[in-house]
Amino acid sequence: MSVDAIQQVIEAEQKAETLLQETTALIEEKEKRSQEAIEAFHDTLRVQEKQAQQELLEQQAAELAQLKAPLIEKTAGEIATLQQVSPEIRRKAINLILEAVVN
Repeated sequence: MSVDAIQQVIEAEQKAETLLQETTALIEEKEKRSQEAIEAFHDTLRVQEKQAQQELLEQQAAELAQLKAPLIEKTAGEIATLQQVSPEIRRKAINLILEAVVN
C-alpha cells in the first residue's frame, strides 16, 4: 500500500471517528431534550390533576352545602319552636317521657 493510500485510510478513519463522536453527541442531546420534554409533560399532568381534584372538591363542597341548607334551616326552626315552649310544659313533657321509660 502506498503512503498516500495509508494517509487516506488514516484520514478516513479520523473522519469516521469525528462523525461518530458528533452523532453520539447529537443522540445524547436529543435524548436529554426528550427527557426534559417528558418531565415537563409529567409536571403539566400533575398540575392538571391537582386542579381537577380541587375543582371536584369544590363541587362536592357546594353540593354538600346545598343539601345541608334545608336541613339546617329546618333544624333551626325546630330549635326556635322548642325554645318557645314554657318551662312548665317542658317539665311536664320530661315527666311524661320519664314515666314512659320507667314503666
